[in-house]
Amino acid sequence: GDDRMWASDQKAGALRASLLPAAVAQIRPMVDHVIVGVHWGAEYDPYASAEQIALGRQLVRSGASVVFGHHSHALQGLESGPGYVVAYSLGNLLFGSTNPYQNHNGILAVEFEEGKPGVRSASLIPLYGEYRKHGHVPQVLSKSDAMTLFPVLRFQSRRIAPDMQDRLQILPDGSFSIKVD
Repeated sequence: GDDRMWASDQKAGALRASLLPAAVAQIRPMVDHVIVGVHWGAEYDPYASAEQIALGRQLVRSGASVVFGHHSHALQGLESGPGYVVAYSLGNLLFGSTNPYQNHNGILAVEFEEGKPGVRSASLIPLYGEYRKHGHVPQVLSKSDAMTLFPVLRFQSRRIAPDMQDRLQILPDGSFSIKVD
């Protein structure tokens, strides 16, 4: 591979996945929260891989409050527990996809409480984005479309952790509540 992309003590760049947990553990005592964005997962795969799940959990054990993934171009499910949330992939957000089955995306909204560790609350705002449509502005899903997407996201999440069946709820506004306590 091209070594120019990797971070070192002398230059900025991408951090190798194997080094992420140690970096999180090193940073955690210096900050209130660690939020990690990870470029992972197989393109267009709607399910988080065993490797993604293992790394996501390791990052949380190392001190991350939030882990969010991208690269797969597809929503991939959620995992949460006391004070943390992992969104394995949020999809495409702005640019959507030319594939009509890959146009669901999400914004992960998290709330922290000053002086307290961990995530106070979390939700996913489901979006629709179609490549080169609507000026690249994602559209919040209608309540009926959100109700159609919800069981898909719940199934994806249940494959990651069976208790996610009871940790996700659809709210009256069509967003998805993620239990973090």
